Amino acid sequence: MLPNQKATFQVINVNPFFNDQSSEILLLVRTSDSVFEYSLQFPKAQRVRAVIATPDFPARMFPYHHQLALLLSSFGPAKGIYVLPLPLKSGGTLSLISVDDPRFDTIAGELNNAAKDGTVRDQFCESRRYDFITFYEKYAGYCEEQGNSRGTAVTKTFDQFWKKN
Repeated sequence: MLPNQKATFQVINVNPFFNDQSSEILLLVRTSDSVFEYSLQFPKAQRVRAVIATPDFPARMFPYHHQLALLLSSFGPAKGIYVLPLPLKSGGTLSLISVDDPRFDTIAGELNNAAKDGTVRDQFCESRRYDFITFYEKYAGYCEEQGNSRGTAVTKTFDQFWKKN
């Protein structure tokens, strides 16, 4: 969806060890010629840590209605989706759409359409993190060819990773 195929993203926690109101989580999106920076809104009173991250941890990205959805699973209660408008512009704050918000399922449901792209599927299924694997399996299908008997198990595992506080 970006004009530059070599775009990357990174989630960075500013002042993670202070564990207080001074912490800030940033999303950086790099293209070959630009860097775009966004502040990610999160529940500050609940001591969230995103840790310094690479694209494998703690976020994944997929297309959503001519925008990008950033799925974040941090340490603490900041679990949910941020919607990144296109075209990219630096600045501004992106609001967390938590797992309990009805919009979460609507946005997450779009992963099924995006999963036809092997690179989208691979970033979830080749992860060593079960939170991203179970997210993919709940909304887009099994990472490995399996029978349909796993439906209840997927929902239960999804709830363990995404609905716990």
